[in-house]
Amino acid sequence: MNYEDFAKQIDTMSENGQFSFGLNWIDYVKSKLTDDIIHTHMSNLSNYYKDYDFTDKSVLDIGCGSGLSSLSFNLLGCKQVDSIDVDPNSVEACNLTKEKFFHKLGSNHNWNIKHQSILNDVYVKTSKKYDIVYSWGVLHHTGDMWKAIKNATSMVNDNGILHLALYISGDRYMDDLKLKVCYNANKDDIKKRMIYDWLNYHYISRGVDINSINVRGMNKYNDCIDWLGGYPYEVCDSDILDCYLKEQHFEKLFYKGANQGGNFICLYKKSKEKYKSLNTSLQKSNLLIKRS
Repeated sequence: MNYEDFAKQIDTMSENGQFSFGLNWIDYVKSKLTDDIIHTHMSNLSNYYKDYDFTDKSVLDIGCGSGLSSLSFNLLGCKQVDSIDVDPNSVEACNLTKEKFFHKLGSNHNWNIKHQSILNDVYVKTSKKYDIVYSWGVLHHTGDMWKAIKNATSMVNDNGILHLALYISGDRYMDDLKLKVCYNANKDDIKKRMIYDWLNYHYISRGVDINSINVRGMNKYNDCIDWLGGYPYEVCDSDILDCYLKEQHFEKLFYKGANQGGNFICLYKKSKEKYKSLNTSLQKSNLLIKRS
């Protein structure tokens, strides 16, 4: 496929010169989200959680985007799923997913979709806590990643799970940041060319179908737009995150690394009792040392 043929097939994914994840997601939900993708995503989620019983669990999906993850948590048996996103277009996309696959939801489902920001301290402080706080590829796009991580962490129940996917840090960060700034600053015809060049380099020239899907259920075309347009953009050192979460009484359950430009995936369990007993043991040890 050459650029001229490619350009005829695509519509712009920009709005008033600014990138909107939600417009990308709306396109994805309307034209590409299928039952097979949902089943694959549910299977991937189950693999992360192994033998976890989703029954009667509450979930907060931060940056719900297309609503695919929220839908999957519902179908896995969670009693309540709250989906939030700061982008009104993403809220619309999530609602479209709910409408499109409403027939799959049980009569007692409790799925709430709201226009809300994880950086809103009033919302965070007045909200309930959840058994699962989930945010895939979102917190690094908020413009204040560490505040977003802190707020997300505070919304996890005791013995609850924090499930994050974050761009991994590395020496390529500034080059990737420049690429994203360039994409967002340019006009639609330049954006289309950048999309094609990216897809051609990674997939088209290698004979890979750009409509094939990745692990989170997004095809490579929409994934490319998500990557190029994703700004603000920060990266996270997984070791620093691990230290921070341990200080907040979280223990690591699962970790999968990534190359630069990708998301590392981690699940942590909030376990105050474990750390309470650990602190008691440390205090006793210190007391024995002082007495000796």
